[in-house]
Amino acid sequence: MKCAVAPQCATTSLTAKIKKPVELHTTYVIECVVKPVPGSGKSALDESALRVLVEATMRDAETNAVVATCEATLANISAFNRARR
Repeated sequence: MKCAVAPQCATTSLTAKIKKPVELHTTYVIECVVKPVPGSGKSALDESALRVLVEATMRDAETNAVVATCEATLANISAFNRARR
């Protein structure tokens, strides 16, 4: 995600929920979605966006059961630098 938006993103908040124990020698699928910040009027991949939201879900590959979820807000440091100019 950081490469798609900007290499200078910093995590400002992160919420993780572990719903089930993770087992050894088991395959899991992790899906991440980059979302626009509500009310910003910008695309999630707009390099001038100051904040970016990322949601991730970890699922058991066999049962498709959700094992863990995560939501993170990232600050785009390079956008702050461009905004100051």
